[in-house]
Amino acid sequence: MKKATFILFFIFIGFFSIAQRQIGVGLKVVSTYELNKYEDQGNLIVGNFPERIGSLAYGISFEGQLQNNLFCEIAVNKKNYWMGYEKNPYLKSISSASYLFTSFQIPILLKYKLKLHKFVFISPNIGPVFCTNQQYGAYHESSNNDFENIIKISYKNDFAKRFILGQFGLDLELNFTEKFGLVINSAILQGNKKVVVGNILYKLKNATGWNTAKITNNGNYWFIGLSMKYNFLY
Repeated sequence: MKKATFILFFIFIGFFSIAQRQIGVGLKVVSTYELNKYEDQGNLIVGNFPERIGSLAYGISFEGQLQNNLFCEIAVNKKNYWMGYEKNPYLKSISSASYLFTSFQIPILLKYKLKLHKFVFISPNIGPVFCTNQQYGAYHESSNNDFENIIKISYKNDFAKRFILGQFGLDLELNFTEKFGLVINSAILQGNKKVVVGNILYKLKNATGWNTAKITNNGNYWFIGLSMKYNFLY
């Protein structure tokens, strides 16, 4: 923890030393949607349930101007990860979602601002996101039995204590004054390092025998949200 704090401190010192003329501070709240990978032997458990419900993430960001239209953004965000399943909609509905872990995430992004109107900008952005897994080593097991369907699920969280995602985003910025503005944030974050794996053993009504399914979480998700920003000019 101390090592991470020192690294973060030097990142911010470097950030403020290269910023020119303008530094913006923002507060962000976004709705996130998991992008888990599903493998289902019986093709009766589908994976749209956790993607269609959102969990809130929030954070604080610092944006510095590097050149005329080129900016760098560093943020500290907190996100909760979820994993779940939904039974095939053609059968009697069963769905479940479980909390997996909390992650503190530090994106370091390059942004290029394009003016659409006098106070309206669009900003594509890209960069790495450094993430922690606060519940690393945890194990969860549960079952669902409604007398017609039996579903047993277990989650194993011992694959990655830290992981890195790549963020590809697009922001719409509305500057009401030279110093104050609102930003509509959207992005997709993807990585290839396995973080949590869920195993499902199930037997459903009108199905023959037991089937297995696997859900893999690589930390991937997409989000859309809103942030308030205040610019310090010098």
